[in-house]
Order: sequence, then C-alpha cells, then structure tokens
Amino acid sequence: MARRKKRPLYFVCSSLTEDMQITSVNIEASSKEEASALYKSKIKVYPEIINGPFYLKKVKIQNVNRKDLVFSNITKKAIYKDFLVSAFLLDSPIDHAYLVYIKNLSNNELIKMKSTVIVPIEQITILKENL
Repeated sequence: MARRKKRPLYFVCSSLTEDMQITSVNIEASSKEEASALYKSKIKVYPEIINGPFYLKKVKIQNVNRKDLVFSNITKKAIYKDFLVSAFLLDSPIDHAYLVYIKNLSNNELIKMKSTVIVPIEQITILKENL
C-alpha cells in the first residue's frame, strides 16, 4: 500500500510595511526560520510575528457540473448491482433515477456502495411486488 505524502506546514507571518500597512501572508515552510526568510524575500521586511505551524483545512472538491434534480412523485423498489434499492424517478434529468440503497442481496458482504447514486433507468431492474 502506498504511503500518502506528508502534508505541508504553513506559517502566518505578519509585519508592518514601510508605508505602515499591516501585511499577513501564509507561507509554506518546514520551520519558522525558513518562513521568515521566505517572507523577507517576498515583502522585503522581516516578519514581526510568526504564528504556526498549521495545516491547511482539507477542502472537499465540489462538482462544478452538478445538475439540478427534479423529482417526480414515483418511487419504486428495484435491484441495482445485486442491491435492493429505492428508486426515486426523476423528471430532470429525464429517464434517470435517484437510488437509495436498502440492503445487499448477494452473499458477498464485503461490497460497500455509496449511500446514494443517480443512474439511467435502463441500468436498474424495477420489481413488480414489494419485498
């Protein structure tokens, strides 16, 4: 198994510039001394205050091409990839269903699925009777 790379450390360096403006900059560095030297090369003044080290907050990548969903009033029980699901049929995008997983129908308990997924209706098997 591959190791994750080490998360970078950040320091917040602050000082007054020659025109009496407060300047704060996030600097990626491994020590306070390195952060001070990088700040000096950027701003041309040594920092008066160095706070840190900090890690940046992990940001979840949002889907920019997200589609708006319009639900119809129709809900069906269905089977999708050996899972029993509740399929909420959508008006937009047309011929798609929003699936909520109920239980695994196969004997393989190791398979885990996302809690919800949107798929074309052709990929699911709609059940006639409720289980």
